[in-house]
Amino acid sequence: MPKTEKKTFDFRLEGSEEIHSVPLLQNLPIAQIRKVRDFVKDTDNEDDIFEMLDFLCEIFGEELIDGMTVDEAAYLFKAWQEASGATEETLGE
Repeated sequence: MPKTEKKTFDFRLEGSEEIHSVPLLQNLPIAQIRKVRDFVKDTDNEDDIFEMLDFLCEIFGEELIDGMTVDEAAYLFKAWQEASGATEETLGE
């Protein structure tokens, strides 16, 4: 029987029992994947933090992201990115 690939990134926020689940990168529409590629490739652009936060709201939900600090949101994005296998190499340079 073939191994079933995981399709979601499941996580729990500190101090919460609720488990959140969002699609891994490869299960997102192409337009959203292109946004991630742009964040990964141009990490020095200060405007990208706001674009990244908007993207996180799209994926994880505004209610969840709006309650976080920028550092927490960046950590969550990095963990999701790693779980998805999204690097400069896999997204194309």
